[in-house]
Amino acid sequence: MRLAVVASRVSPMGGMERAAWELLGRLAESETCDITVLTEAYERMPPGVRWVPLQRRPAPALFQGWLFDRAVGRGQSSVPGALFNSVGVTTAPVHVITAHFCQRGFVEQCGALRGGGRALRRGYQAAVGRWENARERRAYAGRQLRAVIAVSQGIRRELIEYYHLPEERVVVIPNGVDHSTFHPLDDPEEKARLRRELRLPESSLLALFVGGDWDRKGLNDAILAVATLPDVALVVVGRGDVARFRATAQRSGADGRVIFAGLTPTPEKYLAAGDVYVFPSRYEAFPLSPLEAAASGLPVLAPRINGIEEWLEDGVNGLFIEHDPESIRAGLCRLRDDAAARYRLGQAASRTASRYTWEGVAREQLRLFESLSRLPS
Repeated sequence: MRLAVVASRVSPMGGMERAAWELLGRLAESETCDITVLTEAYERMPPGVRWVPLQRRPAPALFQGWLFDRAVGRGQSSVPGALFNSVGVTTAPVHVITAHFCQRGFVEQCGALRGGGRALRRGYQAAVGRWENARERRAYAGRQLRAVIAVSQGIRRELIEYYHLPEERVVVIPNGVDHSTFHPLDDPEEKARLRRELRLPESSLLALFVGGDWDRKGLNDAILAVATLPDVALVVVGRGDVARFRATAQRSGADGRVIFAGLTPTPEKYLAAGDVYVFPSRYEAFPLSPLEAAASGLPVLAPRINGIEEWLEDGVNGLFIEHDPESIRAGLCRLRDDAAARYRLGQAASRTASRYTWEGVAREQLRLFESLSRLPS
């Protein structure tokens, strides 16, 4: 089977980019398919994978999707007869789309805006959102499309509702975890040593927040939640508008207890050093970092959103929270004051995460690709 995977970027850092990277590393071990990747950037490509570089000119976000689709169309001619799988949407003709997001669902639930800013910026963001909605609609109406892989039941529901896709064409295959990287650290002395290495507080309850797109993921609420908890520190791992959110911490009285660690190639170290994971996101598909936190033995505090609701059990491996600081604060206090419960929930979280592996995801996707490749073109 000739498999051509389309992705904007393939990288061990990020969300959708890292999911593609993890999966392609496993698919490359298969002896039943020949893999070509059409992407702009591919870090640490596994042996045996052919790379077709995609090139697009620098342009405002409003035009980036259009330029990417054109680049994909040009690159497809170099892989004749292949089954094309797009990681994320493209209006170029593909046979399978792996849906890591639903722009229409995000807009319906959260509005089109990401982040603060002046009216001009907000208007521009709204225009980008409308454009991406239209692009997504065209992608799912593609004539060659044979199947859609939704990474969660919630994304599947949204795709069927908003784009009227036949139910039998939308298959749920969730994301996985690299358990050789993300695993519990139960030795208190080793955890203390790791906190010293990372220059993190040793005596505070350490709440972890990992990811970008901080407005959508609710970092503001997490900061306000720890503002009145002097024995709780919040460690923020990822890239974002540090100045704006640090100002929020200063105004709320959390300054000095909100630590911006920045983007790191080793988030597993921070998760291993932490006590709880806080993820008050407004919208997701099937986020990687909460499941990796669970694999690291941390109880997860998160709302009932796509992906999370499929594995988080309240009071068993974490706590459900609402999108407000008071709810997050209550959850943090509950776990701060009950170390035994915190440990019990963390152990259960690790067991839950063990059900999700990238090897399993690769096997399921490979079976789907092989069945689709046998269909008449």
